Formats: sequence, structure tokens, C-alpha cells
Amino acid sequence: MHITIEQVERIKNRMAVTYKEAKEALERTDGNELEAMILLEGSGHSKQGAKSTAKAGFEKFSQGAVDVFKQLHAINFCMTKEGKLIIGLPLTVILALSLFMMPILMIGLVVGWATGYQFEVKVPSRKENVVVEEVQNHDNK
Repeated sequence: MHITIEQVERIKNRMAVTYKEAKEALERTDGNELEAMILLEGSGHSKQGAKSTAKAGFEKFSQGAVDVFKQLHAINFCMTKEGKLIIGLPLTVILALSLFMMPILMIGLVVGWATGYQFEVKVPSRKENVVVEEVQNHDNK
């Protein structure tokens, strides 16, 4: 059977395939467009499949971004004087403030340091570290 460019383009536009793949599918189905689409769909070449793959990739990326945000939010930037906590802010807040008020933050750090304030970054301990410490403490008993 003679396969036309219009048939190939219809298959290519409906399915996520190249011209070559569309032509080969039409040749294998003797020019039957519906059978060619079914054949291509069976081999994983549907636009729906491409959309679901993109959606899965976006969901994986967004979950990773949420995890990073949670980890940054757990880290605290603290200002103390004579052992007394004056202010403690999550790192995410500090980063957001630094986008808009970097000069003011820098001046505040220098003035605070010059007047005897201490600055520290508190990172929460990881569960794995706690378990290791418990095992070490148990072995020492």
C-alpha cells in the first residue's frame, strides 16, 4: 500500500513519535492509521505517556524542593548575649530577608558583633547521629 505524507503527519501529530516511527508503524499496518496508533501506543509512544512522564518529573522536582526547604527551615540563626538567646530565626527567613535587606543585615551583624553579641547557626542533629550516640553510650555502660 502507498503511504502518504499526510498519513504520516497525522500519526506524528497524534502520537509522540518521529516521522520515521510513524512511517514504519503505517507500513507494518498496511496504511491503517488506527492500527498504527494502537501499535505505537503499545510500544509506549503516546502523548499521554509523555505528559505523565513530565508530570512525574515535576512532582519529583517539587518534592525535592519541599525537602530542601524543610531542611533549611530547621536550621536556626541565633543571636545571643551572655548566654541568653536574644533572637532565633530559621535560615529560610534569613535568606528571604537578605534578598531585600542585605546592607541592613550586614550593618546589624557588624554592630552586634562589636557590642558583644554572639552569632551562631544551630543545625538539628540527625536521627542517625542520635542512634550512633545511643549505641556508643550503651557500649560504655
